[in-house]
Amino acid sequence: MFVFNTIIFMQLKELLKKDIPTINPDTTGNMALLIMEEYKTSHLIVLSEIDFKGILSHVSILEMEDLTKPIKTILSQAKNISLSINNHVCIALKTFSENKISMIPIFQDKKYVGYITIADVIYKIGESYQLTEIGILTIECTLEDYSLSEISRLIEQNKGKVISSLLHIDPHSKNVYVDVVINQKNLTRIIKSLNRFNWNVIETYDGSVMENLDTRFDSFLRYLNT
Repeated sequence: MFVFNTIIFMQLKELLKKDIPTINPDTTGNMALLIMEEYKTSHLIVLSEIDFKGILSHVSILEMEDLTKPIKTILSQAKNISLSINNHVCIALKTFSENKISMIPIFQDKKYVGYITIADVIYKIGESYQLTEIGILTIECTLEDYSLSEISRLIEQNKGKVISSLLHIDPHSKNVYVDVVINQKNLTRIIKSLNRFNWNVIETYDGSVMENLDTRFDSFLRYLNT
């Protein structure tokens, strides 16, 4: 389980897109696949006039017995997932993670207004790192001992600021792992201070780790699209 904490005051209306067309229940499997190929997407939103029917995946369509038939024959496999235009981006992240989809349809007053993609959400979150140096450290502790406020206090005492944090909860033990993103590369003083107060720093990374993020991000998107 992952818990992501960062300062993002953003509603989904800031990320809306309409480039990829929706399909309807009478769209054939072949046509749906052509649209997916043209727009490089692994999911399509199904609307019947204004009624939302769900999200169909590339895999579901490929498994149709006859691709010349309309996709209404496999609508039972469509995922009934959508969000409101006023939902926060963190709700979208949770929805993407839980359902392994590449896009989410967005509605306003029960009317379809567009969609958002996992790529745009992650790129938007990444904007918070653009204007500062960053260093990253990983702390191991128990869930009972975990206190982001205490960790932040020690970091700020050493002239650092927490930009964001990611909490990994191990379901098989009492341990948690906290990735803390800090607005400086040199973390030596911060690590010594944390260790002095019995916070177990097990990994550190300086800003150079960002050089590999493009490759890792592409791999993440491929995972979501399977």
